[in-house]
Amino acid sequence: PNGASSRGYFFQNKLHDNKGEILFANKGKYVGGVKMGKMHGRGVYRSPAGIIYEGEFNEDAQHGHGKITYPRGGWYEGAMANGEKHGTGTNVEPNGVKYEGHWVKGYQQGVGKITFPNEAFYIGDFHSGRIHGTGIFTEKTFRIHRATWKPKRKGDLVVGTKADGTTVVFNSESGEFVSETIEHVVEKVEE
Repeated sequence: PNGASSRGYFFQNKLHDNKGEILFANKGKYVGGVKMGKMHGRGVYRSPAGIIYEGEFNEDAQHGHGKITYPRGGWYEGAMANGEKHGTGTNVEPNGVKYEGHWVKGYQQGVGKITFPNEAFYIGDFHSGRIHGTGIFTEKTFRIHRATWKPKRKGDLVVGTKADGTTVVFNSESGEFVSETIEHVVEKVEE
């Protein structure tokens, strides 16, 4: 009735506690463990958009350890809860930016490390998917900036305040160090 089809062992008209294949009406496909007609246990789901999830399922939700591979490059491997990145995991973007750390309900949250393609990196606190809190930004020249960081409202700039009161700024998208003084950055943003 809903356009989906299933293959496997059936009991009382439901794909039952076994390994099976489910073809969804939206053209998605699942192969793996099944319990009472739902994706359950280890399996592989391929979405119509080309996203592939290989890992653990609990009653149709990605739950447990798994790996997501995106069609344009990039991937995530780590803990999942109710279909979201949750727990410890590693995410690599198509541009090479890599995050290793803690996730809460799909967002980088807590302590983590982000490494940029230019070899610069940040280790410290994240909140709601953004660099925010105490951390260390290390430039590709290995110059270290310890600071309390806050994202700027506009763009990808992250502003840090060092213990001595000086301000440092870097771009959270590219990992490029921008300035030692906030005035220099404000002038650039206003141009």
